[in-house]
Amino acid sequence: MDELTREALAIECRRRIDADHSVTVLDRLVAERGTAPALICWRQRA
Repeated sequence: MDELTREALAIECRRRIDADHSVTVLDRLVAERGTAPALICWRQRA
């Protein structure tokens, strides 16, 4: 859920969702939408 727009970024309907599938969904979202500038800035400071 995008906190600013309240848009559902991904909807996955399964009996169970394991960590590997969660990472796959997150990777797909990054490929489709890119990485948030705030996250890039945070990673550069760390």
